[in-house]
Amino acid sequence: MTQLSEEQYYLLKLSEEAAEVSQMVSKTIQFGLDEVFAPIGQTNQERLQNEINDFLAVIEVLNEKFGFSFSADAQKISAKKEKMHAYFLYSQECQQSNQP
Repeated sequence: MTQLSEEQYYLLKLSEEAAEVSQMVSKTIQFGLDEVFAPIGQTNQERLQNEINDFLAVIEVLNEKFGFSFSADAQKISAKKEKMHAYFLYSQECQQSNQP
């Protein structure tokens, strides 16, 4: 079996954390932000925020140890927000046109 390099290990961790964020988003859509997961006493919002922090922690390690050099790009974020809003409006339009 081939051993992972440390960089590969953290990239794998980034993938795992992204999957955990995705899973928590799905649960939040299904049950809502305010639903409390009884075994740990946290709302879905808190749980989702924890998963996002875990994802960001791995990015920090990649930045610090491997020169990943990630930082939030305000222009790209703004462009993505505009694009998402446009697709939301289009989605609403499609749903209305598909109503019987």
